[in-house]
Amino acid sequence: MIKRILGIIFIIISFIFCLGFLTQLTKIIGAFTSDSFGYLIGFTIGSFISLVIALIFFKLGLKLLKNTPKDLETIDQIEGNQHKQPK
Repeated sequence: MIKRILGIIFIIISFIFCLGFLTQLTKIIGAFTSDSFGYLIGFTIGSFISLVIALIFFKLGLKLLKNTPKDLETIDQIEGNQHKQPK
Protein backbone atom coordinates (compact mmCIF):
# COMPACT_ATOMS: atom_id res chain seq x y z
CA MET A 1 0.00 0.00 0.00
CA ILE A 2 2.82 2.41 0.85
CA LYS A 3 4.56 1.58 -2.44
CA ARG A 4 1.44 2.55 -4.38
CA ILE A 5 1.12 5.85 -2.52
CA LEU A 6 4.80 6.65 -3.14
CA GLY A 7 4.35 5.73 -6.81
CA ILE A 8 1.44 8.13 -7.16
CA ILE A 9 3.39 10.87 -5.38
CA PHE A 10 6.40 10.39 -7.70
CA ILE A 11 4.17 10.55 -10.77
CA ILE A 12 2.54 13.77 -9.52
CA ILE A 13 5.98 15.29 -8.88
CA SER A 14 7.09 14.29 -12.38
CA PHE A 15 4.04 16.01 -13.91
CA ILE A 16 4.90 19.18 -11.96
CA PHE A 17 8.47 19.07 -13.30
CA CYS A 18 7.15 18.53 -16.85
CA LEU A 19 4.80 21.48 -16.54
CA GLY A 20 7.72 23.57 -15.32
CA PHE A 21 9.75 22.52 -18.35
CA LEU A 22 6.89 23.32 -20.72
CA THR A 23 6.48 26.80 -19.24
CA GLN A 24 10.21 27.43 -19.70
CA LEU A 25 10.18 26.24 -23.30
CA THR A 26 9.34 29.69 -24.64
CA LYS A 27 12.17 31.20 -22.59
CA ILE A 28 14.58 28.59 -23.97
CA ILE A 29 13.61 29.46 -27.53
CA GLY A 30 13.83 33.17 -26.73
CA ALA A 31 17.27 32.71 -25.19
CA PHE A 32 18.64 31.70 -28.59
CA THR A 33 17.97 35.22 -29.85
CA SER A 34 19.83 36.88 -26.96
CA ASP A 35 23.46 37.94 -27.10
CA SER A 36 24.50 36.22 -23.88
CA PHE A 37 25.78 32.76 -24.84
CA GLY A 38 26.57 31.73 -21.23
CA TYR A 39 23.03 32.47 -20.14
CA LEU A 40 21.72 30.41 -23.06
CA ILE A 41 23.81 27.36 -22.21
CA GLY A 42 23.05 27.53 -18.48
CA PHE A 43 19.33 28.02 -18.91
CA THR A 44 19.03 25.25 -21.50
CA ILE A 45 21.04 22.73 -19.47
CA GLY A 46 19.09 23.56 -16.31
CA SER A 47 15.80 23.10 -18.11
CA PHE A 48 16.80 19.76 -19.55
CA ILE A 49 18.04 18.59 -16.15
CA SER A 50 14.55 19.25 -14.77
CA LEU A 51 13.12 17.21 -17.66
CA VAL A 52 15.49 14.30 -16.89
CA ILE A 53 14.50 14.44 -13.21
CA ALA A 54 10.83 14.31 -14.27
CA LEU A 55 11.48 11.22 -16.39
CA ILE A 56 13.33 9.49 -13.55
CA PHE A 57 10.50 10.23 -11.11
CA PHE A 58 7.91 9.00 -13.63
CA LYS A 59 9.75 5.72 -14.23
CA LEU A 60 10.23 5.22 -10.49
CA GLY A 61 6.54 5.90 -9.90
CA LEU A 62 5.53 3.36 -12.54
CA LYS A 63 7.93 0.82 -11.07
CA LEU A 64 6.38 1.25 -7.64
CA LEU A 65 2.84 0.91 -9.04
CA LYS A 66 3.51 -2.35 -10.86
CA ASN A 67 2.35 -5.59 -9.30
CA THR A 68 5.31 -7.90 -8.90
CA PRO A 69 4.74 -11.64 -8.75
CA LYS A 70 5.85 -13.55 -5.70
CA ASP A 71 9.31 -15.02 -6.24
CA LEU A 72 9.71 -18.72 -5.54
CA GLU A 73 13.20 -19.79 -4.61
CA THR A 74 13.12 -23.58 -4.71
CA ILE A 75 11.36 -26.30 -6.64
CA ASP A 76 9.78 -27.53 -3.39
CA GLN A 77 7.96 -24.21 -3.05
CA ILE A 78 6.70 -24.46 -6.64
CA GLU A 79 5.39 -27.98 -6.06
CA GLY A 80 3.79 -26.91 -2.78
CA ASN A 81 1.96 -24.05 -4.47
CA GLN A 82 0.63 -26.31 -7.22
CA HIS A 83 -0.90 -28.70 -4.70
CA LYS A 84 -2.56 -25.91 -2.72
CA GLN A 85 -4.50 -24.51 -5.68
CA PRO A 86 -8.19 -25.47 -5.73
CA LYS A 87 -9.30 -27.69 -8.59
